[in-house]
Amino acid sequence: LGASQIEVEIRNGLTRSIEIKANGITGIQQQSNSDIDVRVYLGKQLGLASGTMLSPTSIEEVVTDAYKLAKLAPSDDGFESLPSPTTTPFNVRGLYDTNISNVDPAVLVEFAKDLIQGGSEVREASVMSGRIQATTSERSVVNSLGIEGKSETSAFTGFAFASIPIEPTNVGVGFEMLMGRSFDNPDFQELGKISTEKAEKMLNAQIAPSKKLPI
Repeated sequence: LGASQIEVEIRNGLTRSIEIKANGITGIQQQSNSDIDVRVYLGKQLGLASGTMLSPTSIEEVVTDAYKLAKLAPSDDGFESLPSPTTTPFNVRGLYDTNISNVDPAVLVEFAKDLIQGGSEVREASVMSGRIQATTSERSVVNSLGIEGKSETSAFTGFAFASIPIEPTNVGVGFEMLMGRSFDNPDFQELGKISTEKAEKMLNAQIAPSKKLPI
């Protein structure tokens, strides 16, 4: 096409999640996603285009769109060049855990059961809701100057919401969460307990008086 410089970034992600509502598991999901970003420079003119399909035809269309946009873009006098491979890439440790990427959905189901059990151990009448999620993503970047980079990240999160309905005007609620990038034996039973203990503290709460005050 005649571009001066070009850079392509491709991202792939995978998320496994468990939904909890009213002391029951209401949803088990596994979702994958992919997308691509392309930057094309014609001299100092920049064109940006994105897509969500990674077939050769779709990628070619995104590159062509970025080129067409670059032809229409104003000149960026502050632009000098895309990065070149003149320095050693900096690797950050601890961002990726294979145990998260390989976790079996059945393990997440057991975590959900632990969360519900933790709440009932504190208060039998507690109603637990929440979400448990394991996410991994991969990012690759290449450009026309020789840059080739790849990074992987993972994350593990859990949310617990406890409700203790004593009567319509006396409902205690509590929330707790955990999150991290490593899969180091997370204790979801404790997560359920903490959120329910917080809910207990909210029982018999009184509405604070309010009034208009001069500014």
